[in-house]
Amino acid sequence: MAESPEVVDWITPEELIDELRRLRARIPQFEPVTSDEHRRMVRVAHLDPEFVKVGMGAINANPDAAAVVIDDREHAAGIQNALLRWTLAQREFEAMTAGVAGANLRRRHRIGQLVLIAYAAFRTMIRQPEWNHLIPWVERMRETNGFGHRRG
Repeated sequence: MAESPEVVDWITPEELIDELRRLRARIPQFEPVTSDEHRRMVRVAHLDPEFVKVGMGAINANPDAAAVVIDDREHAAGIQNALLRWTLAQREFEAMTAGVAGANLRRRHRIGQLVLIAYAAFRTMIRQPEWNHLIPWVERMRETNGFGHRRG
């Protein structure tokens, strides 16, 4: 006897949006930056990793001197630790976005296939009088079809 296929409790797009909004409200410092802010921040945010490593080492090794630039030595290490953990979370979101984009591409492709098959079938069908009601649709499809035609 064949096994029954696994039942998957698919999430709807609306449920996903609700979940993402719920999560967004719980992410510390969640706030997109403007293009001006991005431009001002990006050079300092992407310093040479070795320079950052040595600088963090200096901060952690010299607490009295580090107090000049930061209130709490542990805070600097905490920021770095949070960055590493949130970078992993960012990668997961990017993978999720890529997966949703891939699924949507497959959906668009399927719709495109259906329309191209319908166009080919309808072009043949309109040769018979009982399918004359399809003529305006085929003509409009022909006018808007950019697939397989060179554009000037």
